[in-house]
Amino acid sequence: MKPINFLLNAILMVLVTGCNSVISTKTDEQAWREYFSELNKQQSVESRSIASSDLAADAKRPAVEILRKIVDDLPFRDYLINCENQECYQSKLVIAFDEAFRRVKDQAIAIDSNEYKVEQQRFLGKFSYERMHSQVEAFHHMMLSGVELRASQRAAVLANECENTLNSNENNQIGSFEPYYGGSTYLPRAVFNCLNKKWPEELDELLNETANRLGVVISTAEAKKFIIQKQISPTYRKTLNELFVKRKNDETNQWVRDWPSIAVQIDWKKPIAEVVQNEVSKQREKYRFLNLEALITEGKPSGK
Repeated sequence: MKPINFLLNAILMVLVTGCNSVISTKTDEQAWREYFSELNKQQSVESRSIASSDLAADAKRPAVEILRKIVDDLPFRDYLINCENQECYQSKLVIAFDEAFRRVKDQAIAIDSNEYKVEQQRFLGKFSYERMHSQVEAFHHMMLSGVELRASQRAAVLANECENTLNSNENNQIGSFEPYYGGSTYLPRAVFNCLNKKWPEELDELLNETANRLGVVISTAEAKKFIIQKQISPTYRKTLNELFVKRKNDETNQWVRDWPSIAVQIDWKKPIAEVVQNEVSKQREKYRFLNLEALITEGKPSGK
């Protein structure tokens, strides 16, 4: 097991053990500060055990210690959840380090150019996008224990609710391609519209339900958005895709069995557009999750 994974697992065990007492009276930001502080302590112990004597000596210099104390206390989780991409986060890191460096200089504490470069490199590596993303997600998984399982359960219920709209008289024109932008298989328009209509409220409701159950207060809209996008939405999408692919496979198998008897009754002398329109209207109620237009067109016998 990699050292960082071992550290994360160890810290998660410590925090989960006291999860009820810690999180029940804290916001997500307060819980994060405790989690991140404990993580830094564990990493510092490991770093000291493998550091060279030269690096250890550098770390003892008052100027370096002061700079490290300032940068280690920066709001890295805020940087991450308020950025849409790695470039944004990286930019915030560079600016934050330079501001911390100026704070040290303003106190008339000398740091030479070599120390600046060494500390900046250390800082950008220790708090890189990849590492912080991993740590923040690990924290969210700990803080919202069980949310993925509940998301999978609710996604199945949502799929059933939206399949029931197939028998409604609602307009089946697609109104929007987001926030649910589909999966890897054909979807009936009514189901697609239903998912897009219910998607935002459904995911927000699950987050609120989980937070209330665990006594967590998610303090900002940005944190809610990040958690939904990174932790909840992927589980919904995976579950829905698996359910709809199964429906497609089941219907495909049935279509293969039925196609010979369907094809023999079709007048292939008619224009293909007319054939498709007529057959889709006949077969759609039975084959909801198949792209019938494509199947019928592809099934036209050669030479007809």
